[in-house]
Amino acid sequence: MVSLQTRNFSDIVAYLIFVMAGCLAFWDLISGTHMLSWDMIDGNYPFQHLQSLIERNGNIPLWDPYTNFGTPLHSKLGQWYPIRFISAKIGEYTAYKLNIEFVLHIILAGMGMFALLRSRSFSSGVALFAGIAYMFSGFFIGNAQHMSWIISGAWLPWLLLVYLNLLRSPSLRHIPISIFIFFCFFSGGYPAFSIVTVYLLFFGTIAFSIHAVRTNKQKNLRKTTIYLIAIITGVTILSLAYLSSFFTMLSSVTRGDGVSMTAALYSSVRAFHTITFIAPFTNAFSQENFWDGDLSMLNMYIGIATLLLSLYSLRFIRNTKVFFAWIGVVFFASLSVGDSMPVRSFFYNYVPLWDSFRFPALFRLYYIFLLIGLAAFAFEKMKHSLTIKTLFRISLILIVTYSIVVGMTYILSPDFPNYIYWHNFLRSLHFSHTILIQASIQLMILLGITGISYIIYKKNQKISVSSIIIAYLICDMVSTTALQSAITVTTPIETYYTQSHVDVLPKQTAWPNINEQAYDNSAKSLSIAPPLWRNLHLFHKKRAYNGYTSYVLKSTEKFEKSILYDSVKTYPVFYTPQKVYSEKDTNIDYSSGHIAVLPDSLLNNSYRCDSSSLTLISGNQNECILSAYCTDTTYLICMQNKYTGWEATINGQKTQILPANYMAMAVIIPPGTSTIQLSYKPSSIVEAYYLYETILYILIVLIIFTALSKSTSRRKKIGIIGLTCLSLLYIEIRNKYGIQEPESKETLSYTERKSEKVFTSQAEEYTEQKNKIDTDTCTYFSKEMMYGSTFSFAKSHLAHILSSYKNLHISLSVLPETNIENVYIAINIYKNKHQFDFKSFPIANFIDTETEWNFIETTVPLHLKASDNYAIRIFLYSPEKKSFFYKNFTISFFN
Repeated sequence: MVSLQTRNFSDIVAYLIFVMAGCLAFWDLISGTHMLSWDMIDGNYPFQHLQSLIERNGNIPLWDPYTNFGTPLHSKLGQWYPIRFISAKIGEYTAYKLNIEFVLHIILAGMGMFALLRSRSFSSGVALFAGIAYMFSGFFIGNAQHMSWIISGAWLPWLLLVYLNLLRSPSLRHIPISIFIFFCFFSGGYPAFSIVTVYLLFFGTIAFSIHAVRTNKQKNLRKTTIYLIAIITGVTILSLAYLSSFFTMLSSVTRGDGVSMTAALYSSVRAFHTITFIAPFTNAFSQENFWDGDLSMLNMYIGIATLLLSLYSLRFIRNTKVFFAWIGVVFFASLSVGDSMPVRSFFYNYVPLWDSFRFPALFRLYYIFLLIGLAAFAFEKMKHSLTIKTLFRISLILIVTYSIVVGMTYILSPDFPNYIYWHNFLRSLHFSHTILIQASIQLMILLGITGISYIIYKKNQKISVSSIIIAYLICDMVSTTALQSAITVTTPIETYYTQSHVDVLPKQTAWPNINEQAYDNSAKSLSIAPPLWRNLHLFHKKRAYNGYTSYVLKSTEKFEKSILYDSVKTYPVFYTPQKVYSEKDTNIDYSSGHIAVLPDSLLNNSYRCDSSSLTLISGNQNECILSAYCTDTTYLICMQNKYTGWEATINGQKTQILPANYMAMAVIIPPGTSTIQLSYKPSSIVEAYYLYETILYILIVLIIFTALSKSTSRRKKIGIIGLTCLSLLYIEIRNKYGIQEPESKETLSYTERKSEKVFTSQAEEYTEQKNKIDTDTCTYFSKEMMYGSTFSFAKSHLAHILSSYKNLHISLSVLPETNIENVYIAINIYKNKHQFDFKSFPIANFIDTETEWNFIETTVPLHLKASDNYAIRIFLYSPEKKSFFYKNFTISFFN
């Protein structure tokens, strides 16, 4: 019998293996070498970045004034998810933090499967085997772009763990952690998984109740029922803000009425997708819609050893648990194939809420989960009966099989494409190439594991069959994950490169410029750095008339379908219309100035506006106060969605908000000067926010308290709890009063060393005039800059300078009469004598007209490593070979 101390030690070792395996498989994300791809950076990162900045500026993230003419930020999926909620309060949400959050959830998934099986009396080795297979399964690797899916998969085993513990041995001390886990699963996960899992738990509870009655365990049933009600009550109270936000939004968005049958069957699993059970790298071949579906929705890999063991479990089919597990596999597999079988259509038509979600491929999670459980069951049953010689025979069969596959695919495959870099190389592979690469890696792993095991066995050293299988699985899953990562997980762009460009963008979340037109969310003028290409307006804090989001308000869609959309969508956020039309009007004159459309019942054609001026007084993303002057009574249009929770006052008096432009808000303002205040403060959400925050913090303290062992001294318990409370209090105070970490003021000029030549020109060599050198800037006086004139900074000390500072600042002044159209500032950065980066800025973008000179400046983020040597070249050029005068050229570094 294994002692408790030994068991605890083996469990700790297993948890460490999960951490190391996760970091190894996703080292490119941990190290920042690559970024996550697709929806992660388009839909997840920008909104979470905005939420964190709002929190850090001391406000509640209620309204997003930037996307789709304004949307309720508190209704976005995942905004109330505890990990994300607290993370937003701790600091700015960066691309690197997104990487870490993803990897942590992968590790959490493996640990959850391990803990679940350990609670079911599986051995530590078998539980470790199942955890590794689960955390690197095709569900997590394929759907890596869908953070809500990853969250659902990560918390599913933990949810089942606390649920089964509640049924088997309910305990009062388990209630806090049970509430937390249930809420994490429902608040952060994809709603479809919540719906399906609630049905499973419901029928599981009924089955347990029937069994308890039949076995005369009514007393235990009553205790379980009381604790279950306590958990449901706790989760409901914790969910008040989330549920209130979600259901208010649900009735207002286009998806709120459910999805069509066609949408519900979109991305079904096909029969030939099962090849991913043995060769997931075939996903790299995606030419001509080969897979007939979304590339993220077809990976089902669970490891070769896991697949073989799950099939071996059929030998125990007479076991009730195995039988029902295989029934579950068949059931969820039939749901996942969508339009190929009538099962998904039946549930869509006759089961409540099953008509509200898409993607039959999501059911992969459930049968992958069950297959891994079946493999663990078979492994537990046969681990003592399987001899080392039998294992070697199985390995030999696999080695021969893979050798044949490698040989045949090598002969039949066309020549490999030229290698440029890994991500691009994958997209040019033929289908046979992918099988060849996958089989070759599997063959090498088999040869390595088998060879080492055989040597140890021949030396008469004791070697466990289980340890060989586990070692093989870890090597298999980690290597396969690393191999597939570039297909569905990462982009080739360095995280630090992209983040350095985001870092120099505005951090304040005040109301957008009221005079600025709305942007396209992916406009070139908003471009930041690859791979960011959608929802760019959120980083710039610019208002967009569209946005990449799963939830579009019905009012926005109505406006988009109207005849005035193309002309009115770019209007400023506030304006007074020169002419107002009825919604029934079809002949609208857009040339007479800004127009507005109102419902017939609210239209008053007597309101005129000959002249007006609007001035922003103050505001944050939830509130705006502006001053308006107009000569007549008129409408003031606010191009933000008229959503439940908006209130308006004029000169301190509450006024009615009218619908305008199918989705926007309008108020009637009197002649003269008025102060208008628009506030989005839905009282129920604000109250629920503070209630949620308080309960969440109390719950965290209770979880820490119950997690401390009975042997922990009272003083240590008080210290740990006190430190936790102080940390949470510090976060709240810092955010409430806008306390920000001080930015580094340290700068370094190129002319810090007077003895070195500062710059040269291609045309001629310049010297300093007046030898004026400051500690922070380097100033030069008027010179005529010709087309192609260049400043070169390539001295030995520059390598240290460039790699030590994060930003480069350039400024200069030009004569106001100078024609600067099509004149550019260009920057070349060379690493080890080879061009490393090139940036080009049209200087017209940086003009600020003054009385005597035009001032041009820009800040360029650097992303360099201290281990390399750098040189920099800055030059102004024009395709038209223009010349102009400049002065006060300054270049400096800062953090």
